[in-house]
Amino acid sequence: MIWFTMASCLELPGPTLKDLMKKVDSSYEEISRALIARSVGFFISSFVGGFLCDRFPKHVDIFISVAMFVNAVTTVSIPWCHELIPLAILMHFQGLSEGVLNTGGMTTCLNLWGEKVSAPMHSTHFGWGIGGLFSTQIARPFLSPDVFLPEDVKSNETVVFQATTSSLSANITLDATNLSRIEYAYAISATLALLMSIVFLLFYILPPPRGFQLATIPKKNDIKAIFHPASCAQDNTMFGLIMFPLLLWFYMHITGGERAVAKFLFSFAKDSELLFNNDQATLALSLHWIFYTIGRGLAIVVAKFVPPRYMLIGEISMNIISGSVLSALGYKNEIVFWIFNALLGLFLAPVFPSGVSWANRYLDMSGIAVAIVLLGASGGGFVYQWITGALFDAIGPNALMYVMTGDGLLLAQSYVTLQIIASRQGDRFTKDSDAKEKHVVGGVKETSV
Repeated sequence: MIWFTMASCLELPGPTLKDLMKKVDSSYEEISRALIARSVGFFISSFVGGFLCDRFPKHVDIFISVAMFVNAVTTVSIPWCHELIPLAILMHFQGLSEGVLNTGGMTTCLNLWGEKVSAPMHSTHFGWGIGGLFSTQIARPFLSPDVFLPEDVKSNETVVFQATTSSLSANITLDATNLSRIEYAYAISATLALLMSIVFLLFYILPPPRGFQLATIPKKNDIKAIFHPASCAQDNTMFGLIMFPLLLWFYMHITGGERAVAKFLFSFAKDSELLFNNDQATLALSLHWIFYTIGRGLAIVVAKFVPPRYMLIGEISMNIISGSVLSALGYKNEIVFWIFNALLGLFLAPVFPSGVSWANRYLDMSGIAVAIVLLGASGGGFVYQWITGALFDAIGPNALMYVMTGDGLLLAQSYVTLQIIASRQGDRFTKDSDAKEKHVVGGVKETSV
């Protein structure tokens, strides 16, 4: 439910992006700055959240509750902004809540399931796809209608049209900023966030059920242990110093691609040669989220039988193929667009949880380790959204698909490098099993003597 609620709030700018642009009178590059402000907040709070979860492991529920409350307040306030700077400030605080929610949620999941975290990790992230689809659908009735203004008229100006019939001639006054009612959509998602905040407050206050036990018991670490590279890297300092920067780089491209397509796909569908109307563009974004959700749902089952490394190879390969076809043909051929938009959502979705499950095989994914993953994710968010917004204005809407193709190639480069280095160190769970087996064998021999 954490991921469903987060997505229902954080993915609303996707379908409502053009309405937000009208409200603050901005271009794609300018509105991307507000989205970047949210990613900067995400970046900061990922680090803070990781430290808090490691330093105060018994208080994670209250951290999640407070962060969800901040998310609710900022979400309900965003559509009331009519200037870019206040919008960016609110999105920044929304990002601050996102980092704590992600860190707290993933740390809890890792502690609950330990070595068997792969399928549960996909299950928790499954909620993001449902939340993204939910946000698209609740926004649809409240979007401003399709009105094609003259090129020399700004979107927030009052325009007078001449309407003429056989018996009537009249002037119709239209203010583009008054046609949108997206405040209602944001209020619905904010209400969900407020309810979730109350739920986690109760989790914190009430005792756990009888018999409840974590697979990994979190301990309160001193500050030096929290930040030492070896503490999460099988006691190998050099391995930690190499792996964590590479993992950060990997997650820059995972989340960067997700954020770019979620925020700009609706605008791509309307502004490219496809020239979709509101309903068609909403359907295109909904289709992406439907297959995104299916991708994470299928991954729950697949993860029980297929190791994370093989899942990542298949997922990244299909991302490259989907992005390449969309950049070559998707902007002008509807059939190609519908098919590969769905495939992009299907194979983009499981990469994030697959990456966490893969990393957990080689690194102890403590709160600070999860924070490093999220630092990369947040960094990718603001880099990719700014680049996509700037290219959108510079070369047109097909820039989105060029970005997605490049994203797939960078994912492949990052993963191959990580796998080569991790393989030299070895799987930490396999090592633990071997050590236990040797200890048992040794004990039997001693007894026999």
